[in-house]
Amino acid sequence: MYERDGIVYAGSEAVEKEVIYAEYLGQFTLRVAFNTGEVVDVDFSRDFEGSAFQPLKNEEVLKNFDYSLGFLSWLDGAIDVAPEYLLSVGKMIEGPVVA
Repeated sequence: MYERDGIVYAGSEAVEKEVIYAEYLGQFTLRVAFNTGEVVDVDFSRDFEGSAFQPLKNEEVLKNFDYSLGFLSWLDGAIDVAPEYLLSVGKMIEGPVVA
């Protein structure tokens, strides 16, 4: 059980996933860490198709990301990717990760 705004709910409160750290590893791959403790490597050369993501095929654009609002974004927010999608396409990193 948990309480929010004076209302008691059954079950567990869901944690909204947020990007808390990201690092460019090279070769169009970003390592992304989430507030839930999960860490994934995301290959932007193969997992992101379509015209909306075309600018990310330019390595200089891909390297200039922001994650301050809990998700990855580029070009002043013109392109953004939800944390849940990054988790679904990324390769999970097991064990300790040094950032």
